[in-house]
Amino acid sequence: MTDPLRVLCAVPTFNAGETTRGVEVAKAIRDVGLQRGRAVEITFAYPRTPHGFEAQIHQAGFQARPVDFSLTDGDVAAFMEADHTGEEFVHDLATARLLLDVCMREVAQARPDLLVFGDVAAFMEADH
Repeated sequence: MTDPLRVLCAVPTFNAGETTRGVEVAKAIRDVGLQRGRAVEITFAYPRTPHGFEAQIHQAGFQARPVDFSLTDGDVAAFMEADHTGEEFVHDLATARLLLDVCMREVAQARPDLLVFGDVAAFMEADH
């Protein structure tokens, strides 16, 4: 039997729209896996925010866990504004470094075959 495809879905701003898009992408990945006879294990990782959308992820049948990074409502609003204006998402170097460090630790820990960051997917090269 083939090992399941391990998928890590990172929801960077963990707002309603991004969570909904992530769940729909995950459902599509799961469905294609089923069509091809391949099991898929999908886990969502998200920053802590004042508003939670874990129930939406769990209702779709996926695992979810918070990462060691928190965002305020202001941070989420700034990210969303930057998405519309094309400006930087993170304006200070310390926060940018922390975000990247957390993301890299999550990938190293989960060792996914496929990483979905927001709605962008990237296959990870297997080294085992």
